[in-house]
Amino acid sequence: MSEKQEIRKRIKALRKALSPNEHQVNSERICREAAKWIDGQAQSGQSSANRSIFVYLPYDHELDIMPFIQHCWDRGFRVHAPRVNQDTGQMQLYRIRSLSDVEVGSYGIREPKLSLPQLSEREWATLDWVVVPGIAYDRHGGRMGYGGGYYDRFMARLAEARPEGSEGRPLCIALAFSLQVIEHVPMEAHDLRIDCLMTEDMTITMDAGDHRIIDNT
Repeated sequence: MSEKQEIRKRIKALRKALSPNEHQVNSERICREAAKWIDGQAQSGQSSANRSIFVYLPYDHELDIMPFIQHCWDRGFRVHAPRVNQDTGQMQLYRIRSLSDVEVGSYGIREPKLSLPQLSEREWATLDWVVVPGIAYDRHGGRMGYGGGYYDRFMARLAEARPEGSEGRPLCIALAFSLQVIEHVPMEAHDLRIDCLMTEDMTITMDAGDHRIIDNT
């Protein structure tokens, strides 16, 4: 078993072992921290009504980020969620305004309905934040996904679609249980790194290769 496979197996087992109460309480706590963080972000620059965020819909034993998604709806943010095109294997983004816009798709994973407005690739540059799922993280922005490479390819395509001369990219943030934070995530050059990590214990922001930690306890 490779190092990445071993880490995925170990962290999945730890996450699955959380009691329903631990899972709910810690999920809600992390969502509250994420809500405070994103409100602070939204106060700078343009009005909150113009803010745009790309989220995933939690599945299986993943941290339940639905309270955070609800917070974004309540703040008037434009919320987008992914649906995988089965022909191309690429993610497509659709705007969702409530859970009534969501249906159960392949493998029991929730996804936006096809009838919803789609965010075209040329519009991806309007995103302010991307909430990235994953298995394991470290304190330096390292992230280990599920092995499909969907978000690595998404960020590469976003960079290609960005208008010439434009700067920056959406901030990539992760919400995770503290048990998912390890000493070092093995990374390759093309792997996506995150800008902010929030757990029930701490919020870590990455800045020019350094990191700042806020205690959430």
